[in-house]
Amino acid sequence: MNQSSRDSAGGGTEHSAIRDWGLVLGPLLALAVYLLSQSSLALPGPGVMKLEPAAGKTAAIMVWMAIWWMTEALPLPATSLMPLVLFPLLGVFEGSSKEVFQQAATPYANRFVFLLMGGFMIALAIERWGLHRRIALLTVWYVGVRPRRLVAGFMIATAGLSMWISNTATTAMMLPIAISLINLLYHRFELGSPSATGSPPAAISPEKIGLRDDVNRFATCLMLSVAYAASIGGMMTFVGTIPNAFMAEQLDEIGLSITFGRWMVFTAPLVIGMLFISWILMTRFIFPFQFKEIPGGKALIGEEIEQLGPMNRGERIVLQVFVLTAILWVLRAPLQDWEWLTDRVPMVSRLSDTVIALVGALSLFVIPVHWQRREFALNWEVASRLPWGVLLLFGGGLSLAAAVASSGLAEAIAQAVTLVPSASVLLPMLIVAAVIILLTEVTSNTATVTIMVPLLVGIAGTLVASGDSRLLVIPATLAASCAFMLPVATPPNAIVFASERIKIRDMAYAGMWLNLLGLILIPLVVLTWGRWILGIGQ
Repeated sequence: MNQSSRDSAGGGTEHSAIRDWGLVLGPLLALAVYLLSQSSLALPGPGVMKLEPAAGKTAAIMVWMAIWWMTEALPLPATSLMPLVLFPLLGVFEGSSKEVFQQAATPYANRFVFLLMGGFMIALAIERWGLHRRIALLTVWYVGVRPRRLVAGFMIATAGLSMWISNTATTAMMLPIAISLINLLYHRFELGSPSATGSPPAAISPEKIGLRDDVNRFATCLMLSVAYAASIGGMMTFVGTIPNAFMAEQLDEIGLSITFGRWMVFTAPLVIGMLFISWILMTRFIFPFQFKEIPGGKALIGEEIEQLGPMNRGERIVLQVFVLTAILWVLRAPLQDWEWLTDRVPMVSRLSDTVIALVGALSLFVIPVHWQRREFALNWEVASRLPWGVLLLFGGGLSLAAAVASSGLAEAIAQAVTLVPSASVLLPMLIVAAVIILLTEVTSNTATVTIMVPLLVGIAGTLVASGDSRLLVIPATLAASCAFMLPVATPPNAIVFASERIKIRDMAYAGMWLNLLGLILIPLVVLTWGRWILGIGQ
């Protein structure tokens, strides 16, 4: 979620007040937390605990940043720069001033930051040449344009694109196509203009009022399905949504690395299951509609495809680079386990997901589309549109996480947890997932994961019998993508709501059921498929 998404959803004055309160409460609560941490506190658990000064300062900074992140008192990237100032000044790390600043700044250059950078550049090239629009239209064309199949086609196309490019850009691209089809439907059935509110125009005959209600349900279903599919699709890759990459880095720090390809294999059943069940729920139970055909729907999609013309050289180049990059991400681990290959080509053993992403991105600057005009598949004018704020947000979260671990704060929190380890991890897993889902309805999912994941890494040994941090960290990360109820929860929700064709009660009702779906499927997949693919809990 970002400021633009909030503004587009309305409530700007109300959120200004929240920002003002957050601006004041952040430092005040941080000071209170530090003072309390240095007194003898009877924390939950055995004995009386007093935090070390470094841990107390880290706790205070974490509270300060959390409040400013959640209230957006400052832009999220600006708040993410606070560790570079506060950690050296307050002495959170030990060493000289140069060493302390370097410890605070090093996470901003983490390898996952560059993995995201490479992925973003490839995504920008895809958008530059319009490849994403061609993929979306062809997907809808081949799935079919009967109403329920049409919803399925839009969900598949949206989720597929959201795996690799921004869910905001995906929704912004898919929504106009969906609206064009909806407008066509109202025109062909002579139902007047579609609207989220208001009664049918007087010109509509009484017998068509029922049809209009039916078409209204289809329109709401289609538009919300686009928003929800964008969030669901991003769960499948590290570049699809920032929390996934942050989680992977945190697990890598404690020796529980997950490769890009293995994560895709692990999340595939979850993403496919959520898409399929969401499609059933949306089209048959939440917004059921009865009409069987969209007059001229296939012709409209065909016209859109025809307007694109044949695939140009830029599209072909970007498609080839994109496919090769994705294949290498998926096959890297098996290739590195192939001794015959690594013995003859040692470079293969030194590949990483980040190197693969950067090779793909850099190759786009090198491969010419029109050599005479010195036009390449990607140029810096396009690449400079990188979401630099997201990269700063990621780096700030990693810097905060490093301080939580090194200062002893994570260990202190773990000691304070009194839940008795149990043979079953389902209850703590459900609690964590539910809390994250609720938080991300009103706060940035990246900020929420940035705050919660380092803490969950520290307390997993107390909450779950096996001590495997992944039993809590992975459900929490996946749950952060399950914010479906409110316009301010995610940019896709806000974009769809800003069309003024969606009632907030419809979004909240549908989103409630999809939130529950995520709360059921995430633990189920983690405890079953995750044990086999990732060895979780073993």
